[in-house]
Amino acid sequence: FKGVIPGDAFAGFASQRDQRLPVFQYAKNALHGPSTALIGDCIHTVKPYFGLGVNSAFEDVGVLKACLREVDGVGIGPCLDSYTESHKENAATMVRMSRTFDGGFFFFILPIIMDTLFSKLFPSLFATNSIRMLQKHELPFQEAGRIKRRDRALQVLIIVAALALLSAAVWPAIKWVALKAKALIAGKALTPA
Repeated sequence: FKGVIPGDAFAGFASQRDQRLPVFQYAKNALHGPSTALIGDCIHTVKPYFGLGVNSAFEDVGVLKACLREVDGVGIGPCLDSYTESHKENAATMVRMSRTFDGGFFFFILPIIMDTLFSKLFPSLFATNSIRMLQKHELPFQEAGRIKRRDRALQVLIIVAALALLSAAVWPAIKWVALKAKALIAGKALTPA
């Protein structure tokens, strides 16, 4: 690394007082230098759980390998450009999805519960939960993000429709109970129609 990382950078890193877990971030514009491809935490940092770090690095290598094959014999420059263009949105999607894992009940636990219930009830319509999807090596993170957005929209639609049907079914009973209560308060007897 001598030619890539200056010596004073090592000294600066070694003199730091404490280290913290990385924040969720990603390289937005370029995943490469003039003759260097960046992979893993260099382009997308995640917290060290759910196996996302190593799985995403494996995916980076797979994409880089495909780009090397695609431009075989043309030179490293076009390969690295292709790597950045084909993979930068994928890296961004993985980080966006992993940010939700620190979102507390409503943005982490509830979606996991909903995903589990809906995928068990309707396995042909809904995918498994986000964590399992992100750990599937054959599924690009960008595709996992698209599937989860679709699933979430369908889940909300089904819940809203179920609540509308429930309220339509319950509303006449509520009106009848309100009339009965009003009649009892007024001292009149009311019989159901």
